[in-house]
Amino acid sequence: MATVFVVGSGDYARPYKNVRVQHFPEDASQTFKRGEVVIAGGAGLENKVKIAADNPTAAILGIAAADASGVTGAMVPVWLATNDAEFIIRTIDADTVDFTDIGALRAVQKDATNVIWVVDTADAGNDSVLVLQYLNPTTRNVQTVEGDTSVWAVVKFTPAATIWSGTTA
Repeated sequence: MATVFVVGSGDYARPYKNVRVQHFPEDASQTFKRGEVVIAGGAGLENKVKIAADNPTAAILGIAAADASGVTGAMVPVWLATNDAEFIIRTIDADTVDFTDIGALRAVQKDATNVIWVVDTADAGNDSVLVLQYLNPTTRNVQTVEGDTSVWAVVKFTPAATIWSGTTA
């Protein structure tokens, strides 16, 4: 029988392996929370950080390591989505674990119910993360059965979706 893991607001995206932190000034009027995907600001504001829209495929800096202050220019830490960084992000509650997703490019988006970012394993068109493996969120062991929902996906952001494209940063 498949397990449906309970998701809550504390299940925000988080670092897993090889993650560094860098501080960026906030763009104007930011309200992002810890664990949300953040991108570089627009034209002329590339040094600033702002919340990403659903299904980002470009300019990703990483994941906010703290809540935004709402003050333009205030420094906020970001877990960098560099080429070797790995993150844990929940899967959408309607998506079941399918091991064919391992090694596949998938989308990330905001789950409005739990106010967290999740991996959409059914969206192969808005490529921003590479699924590396699934973890059981209760035991933290590698997921060994298909069919469970709301598990942890271990992912890397694709270089093409980040500002780190073509670098070893």
